[in-house]
Order: sequence, then structure tokens, then C-alpha cells
Amino acid sequence: MYVLNFGHPLTELQLTDIEKLCSQPVSRLTKINVQVDLSQPLRAQVVALAEQAQLSPNEWQTVPLLVSLPGL
Repeated sequence: MYVLNFGHPLTELQLTDIEKLCSQPVSRLTKINVQVDLSQPLRAQVVALAEQAQLSPNEWQTVPLLVSLPGL
């Protein structure tokens, strides 16, 4: 399972809990820094964030993903 982390850094304990809850090992962890500018169009910013995940179209459709969203 790939974890896309858009929030605060995840601890080893949190990653272990994720694996237990999902019954799958985390094979890839990608930290993506989020800074949204509310004065700019949101769509382009979201596309740019998704591109930072560096996933192929096939991976987006077939790999199990867990997305950790930012707090705000």
C-alpha cells in the first residue's frame, strides 16, 4: 500500500498502526507539502499536489492508496 501524506509527518508508531488497521504493509510513503493560496484557482493547485505524488496513471487506478489529508 502506498501512503500519500499531505499532513504532518507520520511517526513509526502511526505507520505501524496504519498497517495493522489496513492489513497491508506500507510499501511506499510519500510526503507532500501543502500550501494552498486561496487567492489563486484551487483546481491548478490540486493538480500540482497530485502530480507531486509521482504516480503513473496505472498506479492511481490499481495500487491500494491511503491518503493522509492536511489538518486545515
